Amino acid sequence: MKKFFIIIWAILISIFCNAYEWDSIGPANVYVNNFNVAQYNIAIEILCTSDGILIHEGNAWNSYNNAQLPALTAVGLDPDNLLVLLGDGSWSDGIYKFNLTSHQFEIVEWIAFLKFLHYCEISQHVLCRG
Repeated sequence: MKKFFIIIWAILISIFCNAYEWDSIGPANVYVNNFNVAQYNIAIEILCTSDGILIHEGNAWNSYNNAQLPALTAVGLDPDNLLVLLGDGSWSDGIYKFNLTSHQFEIVEWIAFLKFLHYCEISQHVLCRG
């Protein structure tokens, strides 16, 4: 009886330890801080990396950065813009608006040492945390 429970236990462990299959997202060998999808007319996949943001456009990942600042997180603001949290502990840290058409960054607010960003579409408030 004891051997039976050990065998069942071993089978359950082997099943649950191999339960997840991971698919890679984005280019190989890229350290990703955060992955987000902005959902408007189409889904926009965004990778936040130590060199800026990567956006999946067509069949390619295009890289955009602002003064080589690392991107910590990004959320959709509206169909034309993203809010991106950029910072490395310098005076350039803050919330930036990224235009998906012109591919330009615009500072919204300077805030040092931010770690979390959330945009509430209903109330149109930006929630952030340092």
